[in-house]
Amino acid sequence: MDAPSIHQAWLVLYQKGEVVAKHSLEGQLAWNIGRSKECDITVPDQYVSRIQAVLKCIPGEPLPTYTIQDISSRNGTLINGVKSQGAACLYHGDIIMMGDTDMVFRCPALTKSILEELQAQSEEGSAPD
Repeated sequence: MDAPSIHQAWLVLYQKGEVVAKHSLEGQLAWNIGRSKECDITVPDQYVSRIQAVLKCIPGEPLPTYTIQDISSRNGTLINGVKSQGAACLYHGDIIMMGDTDMVFRCPALTKSILEELQAQSEEGSAPD
C-alpha cells in the first residue's frame, strides 16, 4: 500500500464528537455538500440544506487551492466559527460547521505557514534586479 501524498486532501465529518464519515477529495474539481443523497458529500443532518455548499479544488503550482462557498443555505456555513461570506480558502485543520455537523479539512501541504513561505519565495523571485 502506498503512503498518502502530502497533496492528498480529505474531509472528516463529526457529529457529537464521533467520526461519521471520511471523504477523499480526489477525482474531481468540485463537490456539492448537503443533506441530499444526490450530493457528492452527503451530510446526514436535518439542519443541513439539501445542497448547503460547494467545495472546489483550483489546480495550481506548486499546490492547489481549496475553497468552500455556502449556497444560500438557511442556516449558513461557518469556517472556524465565522460565517462564510463568499468563497473561503481552506487550510489544513480548518473546521467547517453546518447544522450539528463539523467537518475538518485535511491537507498537510496546505498549512498557512507553508503557503506564506511559498508566496514570499514567489515574490522574491519576481523582484526586479
